[in-house]
Amino acid sequence: MNRVELSAKIVEKSAQRFTPAGLPALDLILEHEMELEELGRKRQVKLSIKALVMGEMVKAINDAALGTELKFLGFLVSPKSYKTVIFHIQEVSKL
Repeated sequence: MNRVELSAKIVEKSAQRFTPAGLPALDLILEHEMELEELGRKRQVKLSIKALVMGEMVKAINDAALGTELKFLGFLVSPKSYKTVIFHIQEVSKL
């Protein structure tokens, strides 16, 4: 199953664009930071990931200030034109 749930801050937003199908789209960079326990030791975890939001959620994300921390649900893809994964966001909610 390819399902990701991530609480993260919006650290970068591109200008809104439109897909060939006419849907609004927004490219983001999200950052996540937390402390967790691994093998009995505390570990600081940091993550930066490219993300994409489309459709009705674009307005809500565009209205959110940089640094806003939200809960994101979606899935990961690795398009041929990228050397990394992209988090496709399907749901967004406040923490």
